[in-house]
Amino acid sequence: MSICFLPFASNFRICSIYTHTTTFATFPFPPGMTPNVPVQAARALPAAAAIEDAAARLNSLRQAWLNPPDLIVTRPEIVSGFPDRVLPRNEAARA
Repeated sequence: MSICFLPFASNFRICSIYTHTTTFATFPFPPGMTPNVPVQAARALPAAAAIEDAAARLNSLRQAWLNPPDLIVTRPEIVSGFPDRVLPRNEAARA
């Protein structure tokens, strides 16, 4: 528990807040897809393709949100092994 400030209240009170221990609960792995199962065996399961497609779609949406194609360009990194550079497309995109 923590002390919270409530702007419209006349005092402080004890209340629960979001923290790393209460907010970010992980989801369990589906049966047969735990980290100790070989990748090829997990990919052979019927749900694997749907999970992989959904994850790819989610990543695509996330990348489009974080790096809108009309505002950025990607250039190869000079040093191998690093991800591509994300640069603003023009001065207007820089702001």
